[in-house]
This record gives sequence, C-alpha cells and structure tokens, in this order.
Amino acid sequence: MTHCINCGLLMPQSDDLWPKKCTGQETSAGWQEGCLHEMWERINPIITILQPVFEGDHLGLAVARRADNGGWALLAGHVNPRETLEEAVVREFGEETGIERQPGAARYFMSQYNPHGALLLCFTLPPIELREWQKARLCEENLEFGVMWSRRDKPLCFPLHQELVETYYDALI
Repeated sequence: MTHCINCGLLMPQSDDLWPKKCTGQETSAGWQEGCLHEMWERINPIITILQPVFEGDHLGLAVARRADNGGWALLAGHVNPRETLEEAVVREFGEETGIERQPGAARYFMSQYNPHGALLLCFTLPPIELREWQKARLCEENLEFGVMWSRRDKPLCFPLHQELVETYYDALI
C-alpha cells in the first residue's frame, strides 16, 4: 500500500508492520499533516479444493493438469469481492469443471500460507463417482483432468498441494 486510502498522501514504506497510520509526508512546500487514518493489510485468500472421487471401494482426489505450467494440481481459485468462501469453492469448481455443486456443499479442511505470503484456505466437497468426474469439461485453465488414487500417484506442481493431499490421506486413516 503506497498511499492513504482516505486522503491520498504517500504512506511511509519503511517497514511491513501493520496497521499503518497516515502520519503525513515531506513535500516541496514543507511538511503536510496526515489524516491519521489507520489501514490494515488486505487478505486476498486463495481457495483450494479437495474433491474426493470414488469408484467402487477406491477413493481418490480430483486433479487437473494446468495450462500455465503443465503440472498437476488441485483445483483452486480466488475469492471474489462480497463472496463467501463456500460460494467461491462452488463457483470455482463449476467454472473449472462444468460440474455444479450445491452452495452448502463446501466444508473447511485447513489453511496454510504459501511462500509468497498468500493465505490458502482448503475446502472439501462431497465425494463424486468417477463416471461423474469423467464428465468434467475443460476450460482455458486446464489441459486435462485426472484422479490421484494414492497420495503420490501424480507429482503435484505445488508442494503445498502435496502437503494438503498428504494431510487428507492421513486424516482418512
């Protein structure tokens, strides 16, 4: 955040401590008093989806091969303004697969931070049959869909996704 959202003055950039307070700035005309407005760091969460897929007694997790890097990953996306986390899960899943889920279907699983400081919130959706998952339609974000039938079945391109998968399978035991 470079400028005060209340009065527009340049904010001090000396540290990453929050909250920040608009205290003023040095200008060519001298010192300009700030409005003392207090600002807090924005959290822009990323939702990650654990979608169980079953065929008979076999249980796996839905994954997608990403168009941007060609690697396998869990389905994920960003939360839109004025959207609940659960709404974001159902919307993202539908946008990426064409499979509609009920708004109340998403359940919180766990959270983690990625190396860039973004908050990842992981949710599960109720299990679906393999034949339903095979009806998923591709979008511009994904090259293909698959199922991880075991915790290391497919190498995931994001280490945090692999951690989520490990934690999920550990919780089943």
